Amino acid sequence: MKIRRTYLSIIPRIFLSSHNHIRTFSVYSVRNIKEKCAKFHNKNPLVSNCFIYGGITGFTELTQQTVQLKLVPYWTDKELSSYDLASLARYTCLGLVVFAPVLHYWYRFLDRKYPSNTKIVVMKKVALDLIVLGIPLYAFFYAFMCGLEGNSFQQILKELEKKLLATLLAGAAFWVPAQTINFRFIQPSARILFISLCTFIEVNILSVLKKMDFDD
Repeated sequence: MKIRRTYLSIIPRIFLSSHNHIRTFSVYSVRNIKEKCAKFHNKNPLVSNCFIYGGITGFTELTQQTVQLKLVPYWTDKELSSYDLASLARYTCLGLVVFAPVLHYWYRFLDRKYPSNTKIVVMKKVALDLIVLGIPLYAFFYAFMCGLEGNSFQQILKELEKKLLATLLAGAAFWVPAQTINFRFIQPSARILFISLCTFIEVNILSVLKKMDFDD
């Protein structure tokens, strides 16, 4: 009887010890993964950014399609009966080979050209980002996506004529405050994380605009 009581008293200790070991291992594993990711990003920032943006743009389109399928099955007149894998691939490709390299070198140029974060410098960066980068990048977004969809040059021009101005206005409304925060308060080393979160929101907006029919 005494042995049984001793055995039963040991069980909670064994369980608590195992739980502490598992928790310590989990914390160490997460910390180790974070350190390896940070090390890889520091050594290969362009490759890291490409994977991040490619993943974000692809995931954004996935969320759009999930909304269409599960929550609101009527964004447009076209019914979506299943996930459009081709569209997912197009948006992933957009982030991987277009947005990521362009934004990587663009922000590196701006930070080297204007290293300060004073109000005047921030205003210059925001204006340059919106005018010098924003207009051609949004135009290329529609041309690139329409080209991958197999549209003709005339169809691409029609798409730009219908949607580019609305996209620029929506982009300005979103990015002016976002980039003001970015250039004013975010350290260059943490810029990619902040921009990634903003990009998720923006690409959702672009995805909606791309699917909308402006003729109605």
